Amino acid sequence: MSVSAIRERIFSFFVTRGPQVDVTEYAEENAPSAAAKLDKTLEPAYLPEGYALEDSSADEESSYLLYSDGESFITIEQFAKSAYKSATDGEYKTEKRVASDGVEYIVRTSDDGATLLVWEKGDCVFELLGFISEDELIKTASSLS
Repeated sequence: MSVSAIRERIFSFFVTRGPQVDVTEYAEENAPSAAAKLDKTLEPAYLPEGYALEDSSADEESSYLLYSDGESFITIEQFAKSAYKSATDGEYKTEKRVASDGVEYIVRTSDDGATLLVWEKGDCVFELLGFISEDELIKTASSLS
């Protein structure tokens, strides 16, 4: 599967969902006092078999990594807390909290098999999205360094 096909799948995933939009962002009292910048982009030491980096981008407040195995994808986004804002439009049917190795993850799942993890680490918020098992996503997330 080409990078453009994966991008189209990601785009279609986000734009073909229901009408309700939920926005998540950090209130000023919870965000760092100064405009936060990313010191460095964290990368996974572990990826499920066959996944390799296909695309990446970064600016002062966020970074994006796209991994693919040719059939499916995993995206990892890292945001400075002060820059984090997430909007979901009802695509996730379930949401729960899972603790692993001292980290609390918000786990959202959709009917089409996508799982989104959201968690905090230091002055950053991370989102990891993939069409693999929750356990594999958490293993990937916990390997970021």
